[in-house]
Amino acid sequence: MLFQFEAEVVSCKAASLPTRGGGGKEGKKKVAAREGFQVVCNDSVLFPEGGGQNGDRGTLDGRRVAEVARRGRDAVLFVEGGDGHGEEPFREGQRVKQVVDWGRRFDHMQQHTGQHLVREEEGEVLLSRRDF
Repeated sequence: MLFQFEAEVVSCKAASLPTRGGGGKEGKKKVAAREGFQVVCNDSVLFPEGGGQNGDRGTLDGRRVAEVARRGRDAVLFVEGGDGHGEEPFREGQRVKQVVDWGRRFDHMQQHTGQHLVREEEGEVLLSRRDF
């Protein structure tokens, strides 16, 4: 199973990732954005949300990947750091190690498969009923 991979940085630029606020009676809370970098590599084992599954999390050279988004054919990794954190941007052409948070991915895979099984069973029950 491939959950770590060495790749080459294609681009890296400073970026802000809006933090999702909580709900509840107070409504959406205003929360400061997280600073970091949008990094695109020539290939990736970290995949964005899609097909009913949540996006991956993990690390890029030991730095936390907080979100993965799709931009065309590229997986754009939001790596935390940057302003005020002393983190330097990645350099174009730099070799980096990607590591998937396997526990999180496996948990989401199991939940996703379970949802398919429950839907299939619900469909079978509905089809077997004769009173509708």
